[in-house]
Formats: sequence, structure tokens, C-alpha cells
Amino acid sequence: MSLRVQIIAVALALAVAARLLRAQKLRSNAIPPASERVVILGASTVNGIGAAIAAKALARGVRQIMLVGRNAQGLREVKEHLSASAGCSASIVIHAADCTRDADVLATRDTVVAEFGGVDTLHIVFGSIVDETLLGAAGADPIRQDGGAVTSDGLANVHAAMDASCTLNVTGTALVLAAFIPLLQTSSRHPHVGVIGSLASLIPAPTRALYAAVKSAQQQLVLGVATECTSQAKIPGNSHVKFTVFAPGSVATSFSTTEARASAIPPSKVADTVIRAIDHGHTGVIPIPHKYFAAWMLSIFWCVSADSPNMIERSAHAKYGY
Repeated sequence: MSLRVQIIAVALALAVAARLLRAQKLRSNAIPPASERVVILGASTVNGIGAAIAAKALARGVRQIMLVGRNAQGLREVKEHLSASAGCSASIVIHAADCTRDADVLATRDTVVAEFGGVDTLHIVFGSIVDETLLGAAGADPIRQDGGAVTSDGLANVHAAMDASCTLNVTGTALVLAAFIPLLQTSSRHPHVGVIGSLASLIPAPTRALYAAVKSAQQQLVLGVATECTSQAKIPGNSHVKFTVFAPGSVATSFSTTEARASAIPPSKVADTVIRAIDHGHTGVIPIPHKYFAAWMLSIFWCVSADSPNMIERSAHAKYGY
């Protein structure tokens, strides 16, 4: 066994051991599901991750849940679907809001206070995907388009794509965290924030460069804020807000293409992981499914040259057909 393989094996073993040691007592022992106040930002699609998290939360006994999204009609449809399947007396509140708008974020927070008096679990699910190559966004991809020089219109397209994706994924997350962290700190004994990131932030892949950049920024924002909340928890009266970033591969939602959806992860599987990880007190970054944890570690430790891609990169090329 080569030295490099040994180093990788040891690193993987240490990482797995560290993750197992981070498991804590079940949060549900301190906050029973019937008392848990859950807010899901990005839940206006029946087949989406937000709706799947809501369904799992209701199934485990949560009775106070708020669904937030930009599409008011979509929220009503999700509520009807959940109400029909839950068969319980849960309070499902819907609130239409655009989390990239300051006033909407504050109004959402105030509605949570008015309805539930506070929040225990905040799920940030909203986001947008950019599934073009960098040169594809510029209209000059030599593989999928005609290539050639990039024009001013091409750069304008790249600029617009990045602006839109950064505003929703990064700025929207920052606005929500700024508005809700004080409420989480003062209204819950064990507050937790779950953020749906992406495997693209961990493992580079063709056709996902722009998206990976944005989701990496979102991930680092959340992890940085987590360190700030550790210090703020030392203030009397403040609870320690914990954070988990979930990094799923392709998920079978309306945002994925027909081809990708066939081999994608069901939203219910993502929801299962989210609910279980938060209840066990896991923090940091969790790839979904778990097999991608090894791929993530290998992508870090496996040194390669551009002329000799490793198996992780080769798999990415095969998956995205580029």
C-alpha cells in the first residue's frame, strides 16, 4: 500500500471517528416534537425538499410548523397535501415571502413570533441552480456551442446569472440568519438551523462551476456564522444556536432535469437525513447520501495533475456528460 493511500485511509478513519464522537443526546428529549416550533423557508413545491421535511416533521409529531415561499398558490397546495396526509390537528401556517427582500424577511420573523412565540428549528431550503459551464453562460462553450470569442453580451449573461444566484443563495441566507438568530437565541433552549447546500460545494464538477462557487460561499457563510454564535452563547440569556449544512447530490425535484431526475436522490431521503442529523446534534457539513463523504475526502487528499484526473473527477465527467 502506497504512502498516499495510507494517508488517505487514516484521514478517512479519523474523519469518520470525529463525526461519530460528535453525536450527542437526542434533542427530542429536551424539545419533544409536539413542542417543537419549525419554520421552513422554501416550501412552496409539493415535490420539493421543503415539503418533504415538513412531511417528516409532522410524521414524528411536530404540531407547529410554518411554510414560507415566494409562491402563495404553491404554499396552499403544499399545505393541502400535508393536511390530507398528516391526518392530525397540526398548526400548519403558510406565509408568502421573498427572502431576498429585507421587508419580507422581517415580516416573516414577526409572523413567526405572532404565531408561535419563537422558533426552535429553522430550515433554509430555498435556492437556485446554475447548470451551465462558465463558457456556456457566456455563449461560447466550445463543446456544447460554437465556441469563439466572448462578447459583451456573453459577459452580461454571466454577470446576470451570478447576480441572481448569489442574491438568492448567499444574500438571502445572510438576511434570514441576521433576522432570525437573535430570536433563535432567546426563544429556544436548543435552537438549530439546517441549511440545504449542495455536493457541488464539496466536489468540483463540470457544468457546475458557477453553482459550486455560489453554494461554497453560502456554506462558508453559515459555518462562519456558527463560530460567531458560539461566542454569543456565552452572553447570559442566549442559547447556543447550532448549524448543519446538508450537501446532497442531485435531488429529484422539479428543479432537476428529466435525465438527472432518473438517478437522483428522492426528497424524502434528504428529509430523513436532515431530521435525524439535527435530532442527534450533528453539526458542520453532511454530504447526502453518506457515500459521498468518502468521495469528498478523496477529492481533498488525492493529488492529481490536470492530465491525469482521479476517479472522482472521472465520475463527475461521466455523470454530467461533459
